[in-house]
Amino acid sequence: MKELAEQEQTDIGNAKESFDILNRIIEENAAIAQTVMDKTKNLEALKLDIINSVSELSAISEENAASNEEVTARVTEIAESVNRISEDTQTVRKVSSDMKELMDYFK
Repeated sequence: MKELAEQEQTDIGNAKESFDILNRIIEENAAIAQTVMDKTKNLEALKLDIINSVSELSAISEENAASNEEVTARVTEIAESVNRISEDTQTVRKVSSDMKELMDYFK
């Protein structure tokens, strides 16, 4: 009987030790799970920052494209104006040449 009681005490001690080990493992896993959750929240915040930055860059890119179109249109207008001025200059030269001929004729 005494041996049986001692064996039972040993088994209870072993079971308690096993439960203590299991409890430590559960606590460690809970801490690891909390760390994973914290890092997931951080990654989510970073993801939102990246999405916002990409959206801002996209808006800037669209504004730059619009500005480039405006500059291209203005350059085209300037080129057309220069061509008209060149044509008008040729006309003025022709008129000037004609006037010179007429003045030479009447001298």
